[in-house]
Amino acid sequence: MILYTTLPEEVVLEGMDQQRNWIETEFEGIKMQVEPLSFGEARVVRIYSTDPRDFLNPRIQPGAVINYKQADQLTNTI
Repeated sequence: MILYTTLPEEVVLEGMDQQRNWIETEFEGIKMQVEPLSFGEARVVRIYSTDPRDFLNPRIQPGAVINYKQADQLTNTI
């Protein structure tokens, strides 16, 4: 992969060596990968869907925060 940027390599790769605690869950029938934040909240990292409309839903776009209460079930740790 080639990355064209004016930023120094250290800035671009900052945090890449940190281990993330991402989990897969299902929210409103859509499978996704989330990063737990605090008790009952998680940030959406990735959406696993083939429906383009799911990616336009602002409630579940990557970076959005969802509540575990609304998530159907948390499954395996990545």
